[in-house]
Amino acid sequence: MVKIISVLVGLVVAAVVAFILILPTFGTLDDSIWTPDPFVAPAMPVAAGLLPLTPGTFAGMGEGGFNGPIGVDVVVDSTGRIDDIIVTLTTETPSFADPAFMIITASILATQSTGVDIVAGATDTSVAFIAAIEDALTQAGVSLADLRAGPAGGAATPGNFMAGTFTGVGSGGFNGDIHVAVTFSDTAITGLEVVHSLETPSFADPAFAHLIGAVLAAQTYQVDTFTGATDTSVAFLGAVQDAMEQSAAGAPAPPPPPPPPELPTIEEIDVTMEHVALAGLNPGTFLGTGYGGFAGDVLVYVTFSETAITDIVVGYHNETPSFALMTFGPMTDAVMAAQSTEVDMITGATESSIAFLRAIADATRQSIAGATPVEMPEADESEEAEEDEPADEPEEAAAADEDDADDEAPAAAAGRFTPGTFTASAEGYLGPIAVSVVFDADRIVSITITSHQETEMFFNFVVPSFTDAIIAAQDTAGIDTVAGATYTAEAIRQAVANTINQASN
Repeated sequence: MVKIISVLVGLVVAAVVAFILILPTFGTLDDSIWTPDPFVAPAMPVAAGLLPLTPGTFAGMGEGGFNGPIGVDVVVDSTGRIDDIIVTLTTETPSFADPAFMIITASILATQSTGVDIVAGATDTSVAFIAAIEDALTQAGVSLADLRAGPAGGAATPGNFMAGTFTGVGSGGFNGDIHVAVTFSDTAITGLEVVHSLETPSFADPAFAHLIGAVLAAQTYQVDTFTGATDTSVAFLGAVQDAMEQSAAGAPAPPPPPPPPELPTIEEIDVTMEHVALAGLNPGTFLGTGYGGFAGDVLVYVTFSETAITDIVVGYHNETPSFALMTFGPMTDAVMAAQSTEVDMITGATESSIAFLRAIADATRQSIAGATPVEMPEADESEEAEEDEPADEPEEAAAADEDDADDEAPAAAAGRFTPGTFTASAEGYLGPIAVSVVFDADRIVSITITSHQETEMFFNFVVPSFTDAIIAAQDTAGIDTVAGATYTAEAIRQAVANTINQASN
C-alpha cells in the first residue's frame, strides 16, 4: 500500500514540474490559436501628388447605407494630404461594415482620391461611406470631379472621356428601355440622371437613387444590381455603359428614337364621376374596358340604378394574381363607398388600379349614353346547391329532443371567427414585427402593423399592398411575398396567420 502511494505521489510531482516547464509554451499557443489575426487592408499604390485641400477636420454625411446614414470626420493635414477618416455615425451591421470601412479608408488614404472600388457584399455601406467622405472633402475646397480623379500624377487612374453630356439607352427593363443622361469631365463621371423610364415608380425610384450613387462613387457601370429590381438595374447600368462608351470614343452615338408617349393620366381621360353626375344614368349592367393594365386590359361589369352604382364585378383580367387580389377588392369597396372613381390607387399596383378605374368610367359612359345593357354571367351554383341540400339525419338525431336542438342552434350559427382584435408578432429582417388584426364574425376587417424595426424603404414595399392582399383574399395562403422584402412580408404573413388561428372558431 505504501509503495502504491509513493508511486502516485511521484507521478503527481512529475506532472506539476512538467506543467510549470511547458506553461509558457501553452500561453504562446493559446495566443496564436485564439487571438484573431488583425485585419490587413490590401496594398495600394501611393499617390505621388496631392489635391489642393484646405487643412482641417471636416464633417460629412452620406445617405443610403443599408441601415441608415453614415457620418464621418475627415482630417486633412497641414500639407493638404487626407490623413485620417473617422466614422462618427453608423447603424450598419459591424461584421459587414467594419471591413468595408477599413478597406475603403486604406484605399482613399493611399490614392488621395475617392474614385476607389466599393467593397463586394457591402455595396450600400460602401456607397454611403464614400458619399460621406466626399461630402466632407468638398468643404475643403475641391470639386467632386477632382476628388474622384485624384491628384495629378497620383495613383488614382482617371477616365479618358470627352467632356459633355451623352444619352445612353439600356434595354431589358421590366417595362422597356431606360434612357439616361451622363455628364463627363475629361477624367470623370460628374452627373447622371434618368431621362426616360416606364418602370413602376415604387420599385424603380429606390433602385435609381441607389444606382446613381453607386456609379458616381465607383466611376463605373460595373456595380451591383439593386435587390428586388434586377431587370430595371440591368437596363439602367446598360444605359450608363452606352453613354460611357460614346464619351470614351469621343463622339456621341446617333440620337435614340424618341421614347414612347406616357400613358394618359386618370385626369386626362376624364374618369371623374362626381356623385351629382350620376343622375343621368340608365339602369342596367354594362361591361367596361380599361386599357393600360400591367398585363393588358381589365374588363369590369358595373351595375347602375338611376342614381348610383349598385355593383361592381371584375369580369376579366390577366394581372398577376397577388397584385389583382390586393387591387380589385379594396378599390371596389372604395368606389362603391365614394360613388366616384376619385379614389386613391393601390401603392405598388398603379397600372392595375388605372385600368380598373378606366373600365368603370367606360361602363359609366355607356350607361349615360343609353347603350344596351348586358347580362352579367352567373356563377355556377350547382356545387353550392349540393352543399345546401341537407343530408338525411340518422334516426337518433331525428328523435332528439327539440329543446336540445334549440340549445345547440347558436353554436351551429357561429361565424368563421370570434369577433374582436387579436395580436401577434413574428421575426422580420431586423427584428420582430407586431400586428393587430380586427375580425368580425365572418371576415378579416383590418390589419395594422403596430411596431417594426425594418428599413423604412423596404417596409414601404410591403405595407399596405401586402396587408391589403391578405384582406382581399381573407387568408394568408397563396399570396406571393414581395420581391426585395421577402423577410418582412413573410413575418407579416406569419403574424397574421397566428391571429387567424386565435380568432378561428
